Amino acid sequence: MSVTTNQRIATMRYLVENYDEKEKRLGKTILLKSMFVLQDLFEVPLDYSYQIYLYGPYSAGAVRDLEWASYNDFLDMLVTRDRNYNNFYDLSIPDGERLNNPNLLKFKVELTKVEQKENEDFLYEHKDKLESFLKIFRGKATREFELYSTIVFLYNRKKDEFSIYDILSEVKEIKPHFDEEEIKTAYEYLKTSTHLFD
Repeated sequence: MSVTTNQRIATMRYLVENYDEKEKRLGKTILLKSMFVLQDLFEVPLDYSYQIYLYGPYSAGAVRDLEWASYNDFLDMLVTRDRNYNNFYDLSIPDGERLNNPNLLKFKVELTKVEQKENEDFLYEHKDKLESFLKIFRGKATREFELYSTIVFLYNRKKDEFSIYDILSEVKEIKPHFDEEEIKTAYEYLKTSTHLFD
């Protein structure tokens, strides 16, 4: 059985709700990179297609699901702008509702009892992976996620012929704003915290 849009959005909601670390909430870029890392590193079957982009792996499908979730009040997306006119997207659960509230999904789009049960089952089935992900990556900055997700993307596409030198070279080529030390540090963090290079 393939994953549904509702299950993907339930996963997004789970991350938004559980990411909060001392009022540091999850932003759009981190959420989208988190969905990639969950899929490619933790093997949560989200079935998104990714390509490398300006800030790391990018999926038009994940962006579409996030925008749909925001439009239909499954997630709140607050847009703020800094003095340089850069937009920032702060994500939260609407009206303080929590994911485990049985009356949660009373929004513009009503989910059936079957859909709600499918979402619960999907999250339960992957709860260990979601919790492991949060334990390793909760509180990381957007810049760190950009680097982690880029390394995972490159590694997973060239597993057999990939070394630390390849990572340094390829990441530096597509992400010149990262210095060698940052790339090495991110590589070491992934190596010691995950099973990526096993």
